Amino acid sequence: MGATEVLPMKPAWTKLRTWLRRTRSAYQQVQAEGTRETLRRFRWVALSVVPIDLVLVWWFWRESGRLTVPNEVAWAVQLAWSNLVMVVLGVVLALLAELLLRRGRHATLALQVLLCLVYLAFTAACSLIDQQVTPSIITFVVGCMGTAVLSLMRPALALPIYGMALLAFYGLLPQFQADPLPLYSNRIQAVVAVALSILVSWVVWHQYVQAVLLRRQLTASHTALTVKQKELEFLADHDALTGLYNRREFMRRAAQELGRSQRHPAATHVVLVDLDHFKLVNDEHGHPAGDAVLQHTASLLQHGVRSTDLVGRLGGEEFILLLPQTGRDEALAVAEKLRALLAAQPVLWGSVQLQIYASFGVSGLAPGEQCEIDELYRAADAALYLAKHLGRNRVEYGEPQSRASAVSARAPATPPAAPPA
Repeated sequence: MGATEVLPMKPAWTKLRTWLRRTRSAYQQVQAEGTRETLRRFRWVALSVVPIDLVLVWWFWRESGRLTVPNEVAWAVQLAWSNLVMVVLGVVLALLAELLLRRGRHATLALQVLLCLVYLAFTAACSLIDQQVTPSIITFVVGCMGTAVLSLMRPALALPIYGMALLAFYGLLPQFQADPLPLYSNRIQAVVAVALSILVSWVVWHQYVQAVLLRRQLTASHTALTVKQKELEFLADHDALTGLYNRREFMRRAAQELGRSQRHPAATHVVLVDLDHFKLVNDEHGHPAGDAVLQHTASLLQHGVRSTDLVGRLGGEEFILLLPQTGRDEALAVAEKLRALLAAQPVLWGSVQLQIYASFGVSGLAPGEQCEIDELYRAADAALYLAKHLGRNRVEYGEPQSRASAVSARAPATPPAAPPA
């Protein structure tokens, strides 16, 4: 037994590098949407907090008049001013975010970063002011956690923002807290709070990215399914190569049109078109050339008739047209025009011009006459056979065999009984 070949395994650092590259790419794709969502969140939070801040401003100003200890008075006044400044900044930033969102402009990361820094600076300032009356830094901790939850930022942005907030708070804390033990405790709490906030920020951001990417995949899948469904619906009624009605759909619509012409008497005609010597095109130039000829023919036929006329492909090189409200002479003129149009516009296939000739068979009904679409098809097919027999590249007319006038069709089968004497 031969030795089993062992495939080399990718080193762990290679897998990690690939994961990091994919993750960074996904983060960059979602950041713009995350920034807009952040602005929406901060906008509503800012407007919701304004009444609370105004109440705090009033309360701290009232307390500053009641307190007698100097450091407590300074504490109340400073918090009152801090909350008042935050009200003004919050309203301005909320209005700016609203302006960008309403005008549909691309939300910039600069505004998102500014919002985060403002809220972190406000909570840090409140915690530093609180050191005059209490060693707690709960306001800064809550601010860090709240910013981590509200602001959707990839780690490349969250790390420097929280890093700057920690450095500033860590450096200014000794100026507001002189007691070594609370100072040491608060610094440890600040470091832990920032570290946890960065972790929470990354978790919230990563979950948001996964949700956005999943939503985009679902939207793309739904769009693809919708397009596929429309394609299938189109192919159910149309020929895939030419885009014309297929045989089944053409016959269904033609039967409806004949029924309409019987209710409102009008002449209706059918035209059969069969390309002459089409097999030679496939044999000499290949089936792609034949497909090009069929598509060119379909385009000329469709653009050579009225928008109310029906054009379909029966199969192979055979086409069919229904001309509502069209008399015999008009139908023959239309067929002759189409025959000349096909002959005058060859298909350019590479350096070769493929000449198109076709035979036409026409049949129809005068106003007041009626018959089934199958009978008109048989009559037009007989006329087409005659055109082929007489030399091709010509138009012939055939009368339907079984047709009746609308009056005779509505006449009773037996005479009514005579009234009693």
